[in-house]
Amino acid sequence: MFMRLMQWLVRLLALALLLFIVVGSLLFFDYKRFLQTPMVVPGSPETFSVQSGDTVIKLIPRFADNHLPLATESPFAEQLAPYYFRYLAKSTHQAGSLKIGEYQLQPGMTPPQMLNLLTSGKTIAHKIRFLEGWDFKRFREELQNNPHIDHTLLFVPDKDILSILGASEGTHPEGYFFPDTYQFPNRGKDIDILRQAYDLMKKNLETAWAERDQSIALKTPYELLILASIIEKETALDSERRQVSGVFHRRLAKGMPLQTDPTVIYGMGDQYQGRIYKSDLRRNTPYNTYMHKGLPPTPIAMPGLASLMAAGQPDNSRALYFVADSTGGHTFSDTYQQHLKAVKVYRQQQAKAKKAP
Repeated sequence: MFMRLMQWLVRLLALALLLFIVVGSLLFFDYKRFLQTPMVVPGSPETFSVQSGDTVIKLIPRFADNHLPLATESPFAEQLAPYYFRYLAKSTHQAGSLKIGEYQLQPGMTPPQMLNLLTSGKTIAHKIRFLEGWDFKRFREELQNNPHIDHTLLFVPDKDILSILGASEGTHPEGYFFPDTYQFPNRGKDIDILRQAYDLMKKNLETAWAERDQSIALKTPYELLILASIIEKETALDSERRQVSGVFHRRLAKGMPLQTDPTVIYGMGDQYQGRIYKSDLRRNTPYNTYMHKGLPPTPIAMPGLASLMAAGQPDNSRALYFVADSTGGHTFSDTYQQHLKAVKVYRQQQAKAKKAP
């Protein structure tokens, strides 16, 4: 009786072992097939985002929602594939390594490739470009119009921006952000982009101040920033920036008003409609450099590096005046009489251009 029981137990154990081997083999080969099965198939999206708080378990249902199938050819694939993916993440020590951001998917990507991508941090880099000469209002509009940005500053007034950045320069943000192209991940915060621009302007301003001509009368880096912003608005030609700078430096030294239209326009704000009239030159704003000598109280735009350097390194000519010419540049004059002649030539050129068919 005992022997029969032992034989029965041995057979049962053998059967269980055989069943374990068979099931284990099936699962092993099914798992291998799972690892080689494409997730990115026709109809799948081109991108996938890992969001704050995401885990491997949370990703699995989102794969299905985004037409990224976790499946094999086996009849029980739909039930086992989520467990396979969790096991893959744990066995490769990637379960806790997801990186937030938007990722570019490639056709035919398999589960291991997908997991490697989502833990790599190689997110899609969106770009935003701020142009030289833009004012801070235009900077903020560009940020607000970008659909890939997380807008955290929509209801924050301009005067609070610098304090949010931890800056100590005051409350007027004009001039403090460097015009350039900046990269950011999907849903990157607007304040983080501004921080990049602020840090770069601070760095470039320090360089321009350190390399300035020591004989110039500007007393602080902020004064250099103000002058650079005016230079930026007066000319788009790098070859002219030091000449424009020289005119303004000599005017400041002689106690002459700068008489620069861009500052008047800035002081007009939204009242400026594309043209400036003689009556506008009599508007008593702090930025009217026809009425007030010296620099305006703040920058009027975001200057580029060429204007920053020119503000600290003016040319050494004698010019005190300049007026636009027909080539997109300016004519520079040492005396007021020469300037009047240059203005007359420019007006004649304008009149001739209007008559041309």
